[in-house]
Order: sequence, then structure tokens, then C-alpha cells
Amino acid sequence: MIGFLYIIILIVISIFLYILTVQKLPNLGVLKAQGVSTQYLVLSTLFQSFIMSVIGVIIAIILGEITAITLPSEVPIVIDKSNIIVTRSGIIIMFLLGALLPIRQIAKVDPYKIIGG
Repeated sequence: MIGFLYIIILIVISIFLYILTVQKLPNLGVLKAQGVSTQYLVLSTLFQSFIMSVIGVIIAIILGEITAITLPSEVPIVIDKSNIIVTRSGIIIMFLLGALLPIRQIAKVDPYKIIGG
């Protein structure tokens, strides 16, 4: 079940990052026309994806801890630190894998077509 959740995370993140990349295509086309290398744009996208995933995981851990504290003592909940570490790592890996689809779009962008020349 957890494996399927990772696959769902991968699909949702890929769609999210693809939409963000499509919205940035005009800006990326201008950057390429100015001489910015594709490698720099790809690494920048990967770095941004990594930062977004780390921030999301931190927020999720904080909200999970707050939820565990505010629940009444009758509710059986155990937050296992090793499970958090594995899940956190899995989500970050899925985020970086999900960034591969938009990276292909960045590599294929043609500045001439995007700018409208």
C-alpha cells in the first residue's frame, strides 16, 4: 500500500512540476536566447524541486507532530522516527524523479518559437 502511495505521489508531483514548467516556458526561452545553458536551467529546476520538497516535508512533519499533540489520549497514535525518515526520503526522491519530466521539456524549448520570431 505504501508503494502505491509513492507512485501516486510521483504522478501528482510530476503533473504539478510539469504545469509549473509550462508556465515558465516563455521565461526559459528568453533565458536560452540570452545564452543561459540548458544544463544550468536543468540544475536550477532540480534544485528548486529539491527545495520545495524539503520545505513540504518539514511542514508535514511539524503539522503531524501538532496533530499528535492535540489529539486526545484515547486516540492510539504512534509516530515512529524511523518511519518518518524513510517516508521523508521517499517523498524527496519521488519529487526529484517527478522533476525529470519537466526537465525534458526544458531541454526541448526553442527560444525562437517561444519568443515568437
